[in-house]
Amino acid sequence: MNSTRTLRLAAAFAAIVFAGSAYAAEPANDLSIAFLPIEATTAHAGTEAGGLSSSVATRLASKDATIRIAQGEAKAGEKPADTAARLNVRFLFTGTMGGEGAFIAAIEVIDAKTGAVILKSSFFSDEDNIPTLPGEIASGLYSALKAVKL
Repeated sequence: MNSTRTLRLAAAFAAIVFAGSAYAAEPANDLSIAFLPIEATTAHAGTEAGGLSSSVATRLASKDATIRIAQGEAKAGEKPADTAARLNVRFLFTGTMGGEGAFIAAIEVIDAKTGAVILKSSFFSDEDNIPTLPGEIASGLYSALKAVKL
């Protein structure tokens, strides 16, 4: 009886541990987005690209608290739907940033459930106006997310 109880406790513990580490086989159905790191295409853009995703996420959260926001990274060779499922979100925010003196941020947002690109846009900024860039991107992103039928 003691060994049976021990086995049951071990099985219950294993179920809890494995359930917490597993992820859904499909992207989420709610208004949720993961901000993947922005890739810097030039050394000059490296420092600005590093904080762009989190700055846009912060501004998006201030626009609408009902949007669930996550941060994460795609694994090499991973399909968007698998990345979204692993991060438990529906939408993926990604892009590149480059330029010398002036910055160009190319942003893409994918609906991982359908595979559709809901936002693909380029944003331009000189060094003096770089602080306004995350707000511009967040406004466009907010409009694109709200236009999607869930």
